[in-house]
Amino acid sequence: MPPKRKASASTSAKGAKAAKKKATPYDEFFEEYDKVMKRNPKNLGGMIIRGISKAEGDDSDEDDEDEEEEQDTSKYTAEQMASLRYVFITQKREDKLDEMRRFILGSQANDSIMMFNTSF
Repeated sequence: MPPKRKASASTSAKGAKAAKKKATPYDEFFEEYDKVMKRNPKNLGGMIIRGISKAEGDDSDEDDEDEEEEQDTSKYTAEQMASLRYVFITQKREDKLDEMRRFILGSQANDSIMMFNTSF
């Protein structure tokens, strides 16, 4: 029995193209996100500024922040993914955000429960 042939470069390129075509807008977005993160070694991470809004038909008043639901990311459209906005956080920006948090919240800056009133 002859040995099995290895896949040629053109066959593997076709497979890569097929895999690329099957990538969802979600996958493409975060692939680009990772590239940008790696471009600057000073980046600590990203902070989301604008997320994906809920479907128009979803008018529930429930507080979904407490629920850790696994969302099907394959259903996000390219338009929805294009609406996402992130700011990349460096150590300098992290320090400035922390300084601003302490300035705004004053003595409550490191409290686990904050009470907001109008005494600013």
